[in-house]
Amino acid sequence: MSTQEFTLTAPQGYRLFAREWAPESSPHALVFLIHGLGEHSGRYHHVAKAFNQHGWIVFAPDLPGHGRSEGKRGHIRTYDEFLDLFDWLRQGLQQRHPDVPQILFGHSMGGNLVLYYAMRRRPPVRGVIACSPALRSARPSPIPLWLGKLLQGLFPALLINNGLDLNSLSRDPQIIQAYVNDPLVHPHISLSLGLGLLQAGERLLEWEGEFPYPLLLMQGTADRLVDPAATSQFASRLRGPVVYRTWDGFYHELHNEPEKEEVIAYMLDWANALVKAQPHALS
Repeated sequence: MSTQEFTLTAPQGYRLFAREWAPESSPHALVFLIHGLGEHSGRYHHVAKAFNQHGWIVFAPDLPGHGRSEGKRGHIRTYDEFLDLFDWLRQGLQQRHPDVPQILFGHSMGGNLVLYYAMRRRPPVRGVIACSPALRSARPSPIPLWLGKLLQGLFPALLINNGLDLNSLSRDPQIIQAYVNDPLVHPHISLSLGLGLLQAGERLLEWEGEFPYPLLLMQGTADRLVDPAATSQFASRLRGPVVYRTWDGFYHELHNEPEKEEVIAYMLDWANALVKAQPHALS
């Protein structure tokens, strides 16, 4: 595998950092990967390596205000700004890798984002993988929704602590220690980002009917950061080629659990079967 790093100037004016992991042979498909709140793309190197071994390119930006990208830590002006950014990045990927089909992959807030992006923008991709999507928090918000809306209108960039319980990330203590020691990880979320995340989750949970793409939805039953019942509720309201896979006793970061190789292999099997089944679909 080879890794390229990019610093791009986004249409909104800030500098955006991104990574692209490529296989040694000609790629047959591409994963557009969106990380979770407070983290960054570098934490997905092992996921990218596994996909590379099966002929996939993996492209992953650090979201604005995250990792090595510019922006106030944990802040976005509007949630739809993410969607504009994804449209722009995907168009660039199509130019660099023409005729290579794409799928979306997102974890936690990234899972919320890829589902919301699919719902709102209907990009020309083959499918969506959403792991532990942040549709509803497992714990009540410290700020009631009505108060959050009021304060967001007055102080949209006000930062609060995201309240992440680090011990709930994974059952592997080495993952927790690496997260603690990672200088690119941060605990911040602005009122604007927090409210956008909550409202997108509410809209997704109200969706009932056909999902626009083949979907792999995965959730650990012992997740204490997002509500597993919300993921189950979302899955139960969808029609179409939807696979809902639960992992008994697993915590939030399925790809970082002690059984991560099994989890990643399951995603790969689904993704490879999808691309093989749709060889001439729009990419």
